[in-house]
Amino acid sequence: MYLSEEKVIKLLEITESVDKEFRSQEQFYKRFIAINSLKHSKKINIQEIKLLMKFIKQNTGLFSPFRNNVFILSSLLSMSRKKPEDAFMRMIDHLNLLKSNGFKKSQYLPMTSYTIETLMFDDNIQDMAIQTESYRVSLLNKAKKIYDEMKLNHPWLTGGEDYPLAILIAHSDKDIDRIESIYSKLYEGGLKKGNNLQSMANIASLSDIEEVIITERVLEIVEFCKNEGFKVNQTMYSGIALLAIVSEQKEHIEHVIETTNILKKTKKYRLIDKNLLFMFAVNLVSEDIKKELSTKTITETTLSITIEQLIMAQTAIMIGAIAASTAATTATIT
Repeated sequence: MYLSEEKVIKLLEITESVDKEFRSQEQFYKRFIAINSLKHSKKINIQEIKLLMKFIKQNTGLFSPFRNNVFILSSLLSMSRKKPEDAFMRMIDHLNLLKSNGFKKSQYLPMTSYTIETLMFDDNIQDMAIQTESYRVSLLNKAKKIYDEMKLNHPWLTGGEDYPLAILIAHSDKDIDRIESIYSKLYEGGLKKGNNLQSMANIASLSDIEEVIITERVLEIVEFCKNEGFKVNQTMYSGIALLAIVSEQKEHIEHVIETTNILKKTKKYRLIDKNLLFMFAVNLVSEDIKKELSTKTITETTLSITIEQLIMAQTAIMIGAIAASTAATTATIT
């Protein structure tokens, strides 16, 4: 069993702690943070998160888009940065650069800013050249061009939720023609057109795998899920694309399906939408994938970017899905 009984018990302990300390926060975000804690085997620093939330509020205006994301950003920075306050202050600068380079104000700008921070200022990054403002501006100009081309090709599908992926696509030096080719091939293979298919094509385009081959891998995973009696929803498309990039083996999707089903039967997770649980499961399994890939060369994996960047893309999409789920729940309640 991939998600062992011991891990389930640990997850429930983490979840109960987060629920107790952050009663007013959205349930979906709290579950995401608990999953991340289990994935990294890192204890959640409750006090640091609370101090970060206060710090962010003290350093932003009342109508700042960061205010609506204060809990999730504080949690992510706490678990990923040695100096989270410094990271957040850089994120304010990233946000200003985004706005001054044509990215419109939206609820997705904070996660786009977080993407830039993780992409260029992670504690393990050695290439200092990418941390200059001139590089960031050139990257944002390229990303904005990619986004505008996405918008031109798919005006009703493309929105602020595509900003983080546009950044990643620009950084990995991919172009819109590759994305469109993969999108068309996936549609021809039987997948439904829509925003989720665009996200799938965006993530699939990040690798150096030939378009025909990456498309085949994606469709094989979808078919495998169907044969296992595991219904594939469009919300799962981005996670499937990530799995298709990193491995030809069925082992990882088997782990994801098993983990999703276990979470669905687990106290505090059973009421969460199965599609979101699938994304949580991909998040958990991705840590093992990262360890596996660390022993291989780029040639062996045909990855032009790191697994961390793929997970970052998945995280950005997941946060958008959580926000949508939260909005839907709120609408139902009201």
